[in-house]
Amino acid sequence: MYSAKDIHNTVVKGLCVLLTSYQFLVAYSPLFPPIVHRAIFLGSILVITFLVYPTFTKKTPETKWNLIVGIILSIIGAISMSYIIYNEEVITIIRVSEPILMDVILGVITIFLVLEATRRTLGIWMVIFIGIMITYTFFGRYMPDLLAHKGYDLVEVVGHLYLSLDGILGIGVAIGSSFLYTFILFGSLMMKSGTGEGITDLIISLFGKRQAGGAKAATVASGLVGSISGSAIANVVITGSFTIPMMKKEGLEPSFAGGVEAVASTGGYIFPPVMGAVAFLMAEILQIPYREIVIAAIVPGFLYYLGIYFSIHFYARRKALPASSMEKKSSFKNVLKTRGHLFFPFIILVYMIMAGYSPDYSAFFSCVALIAISYIRKDTRMTIRKLAEAFIDAAQTALPLGATMAVVGMLVGLFNMTGVGLRISGVIVDLSGGNLFFLAIIAAGVSIALGMGMPSIPVYILVSTTAVPAMVAMGVDSLVSHFFVFYYGTLANITPPVCVAAYAAAIIANANPMDTGWKAVKIGLSAFILPIVFFYQPALLLVGDFSSFIFLKTIGSTILAIIAFSASIQGYLFKRLNWIERVFLAVAALLLFMVDSKAEMIGLTLFIGVALEGWIFKRRGKVLLL
Repeated sequence: MYSAKDIHNTVVKGLCVLLTSYQFLVAYSPLFPPIVHRAIFLGSILVITFLVYPTFTKKTPETKWNLIVGIILSIIGAISMSYIIYNEEVITIIRVSEPILMDVILGVITIFLVLEATRRTLGIWMVIFIGIMITYTFFGRYMPDLLAHKGYDLVEVVGHLYLSLDGILGIGVAIGSSFLYTFILFGSLMMKSGTGEGITDLIISLFGKRQAGGAKAATVASGLVGSISGSAIANVVITGSFTIPMMKKEGLEPSFAGGVEAVASTGGYIFPPVMGAVAFLMAEILQIPYREIVIAAIVPGFLYYLGIYFSIHFYARRKALPASSMEKKSSFKNVLKTRGHLFFPFIILVYMIMAGYSPDYSAFFSCVALIAISYIRKDTRMTIRKLAEAFIDAAQTALPLGATMAVVGMLVGLFNMTGVGLRISGVIVDLSGGNLFFLAIIAAGVSIALGMGMPSIPVYILVSTTAVPAMVAMGVDSLVSHFFVFYYGTLANITPPVCVAAYAAAIIANANPMDTGWKAVKIGLSAFILPIVFFYQPALLLVGDFSSFIFLKTIGSTILAIIAFSASIQGYLFKRLNWIERVFLAVAALLLFMVDSKAEMIGLTLFIGVALEGWIFKRRGKVLLL
């Protein structure tokens, strides 16, 4: 006799497999018109979400009332999207501008369902913000002049959000139901095939016996795995469960080990080729090929991880940690022999993106290649069971993203209706006084502050519709502006007090979450200055007209600044540094970060002076005065 829990789990797994199978098929060739396809996707997401995430968080989904409420909401969600599918033609042509009573009723219900799915998967704050925006849309005529607009009634708001492609089924769901889902599936297949484990083993074989080798290996492995998964928290869970205990065994403090994993995993958002949902959204908003986003991310991504590497290195030197004693699972040669074939699909993915193929087409063929190549060796074969597990994992990973993407559509629709984005943009320009540096600081602060309480995608939408137009109006390149706010929104994952990636790492490390968050900030502090550099010198993003000399000079000075900053924060450069030397290095780093030749020369002189003093001390065993 099957229990209710068994039946519930079987139904959920079956629905997950069906959704992923459908998404896999449409990645190769679309089967339905856009509004129908998006409705199928969102309807499936709503149905599974209400069955998987409980109404009352302290109880499991299989308890009586959670199960009953979940089933009822799932049925209503299926009906609301089936209505769109059945009436697709008449809605697209006529009723999008003239909704009937049934449209309004089902529209109100759908808005509620999307907000409830968001509450279950992401928490209450996003729901509160959307509630405020909807209220503002209704009562705009009563607002102060700065925020006033004509106001809209219930029929207009619901019709726009429910029936148009500028609402719930808009840009967010368009991305979520296409290449984003296929990339999620690719990441799931890589994990189930053992590719993730192979990457970790490969990196460990390279860094195995170095000082703090586990931490350095964790940085590189988390970066590579994160570039596929595109999710900071998922990356922490996937790699951190292995790397954090490994780092603790090497003598790293639990909070420092958690901080390393948090900041390294967060880099997955900004490291090519996948980079998470925000990068896809950016390409869609800017109407440029995704390849250009990937190219722009290469140099900043490299510099981001370089800063982490040097922070770990100087920390290990200051603590006089011994060379890593971790055991290698296999040699570099053996890893390539046993798992090397699994890296080819990743290479295929990168090649296809850079060759100009669409992201969904690239991800689809990479998935096919991975499944086929996995059969080269018996222990890596993607059996039917493994495939089913990968399909289920992909669907469950997509649930919070699906809700987020529907909310993104609502935000875009409400912003377009009210025009509030342009109004706030004008306020930001006024606050900055026309000064680009102040504008950059305001945009960075808003991005980080919003990112602490909301997922990165809505944060990007909010800041890209408010701060970015102000930047563009003041002459900043559009891609640079979008990348700037994207970068700072990402860094909110490690910024206390609400540092979600650090919290996840702290749980694994058995460390204090806040302490882990501050350690992550210290480890990745140079990353907080890096966007300011490419804000003033777009050559780092390979944007605009620049000479090879300018490009190399910018990269060179930035690398030296990162080394100086990391040494200053960790207190080591050839020897333990006193507070005066650390201050000199911090000043040198800031000067090297500046896009000014005189400042760079002064910074270089300071850096060489401190480094030379440390080197002589190490060689001769005595301190020289600067």
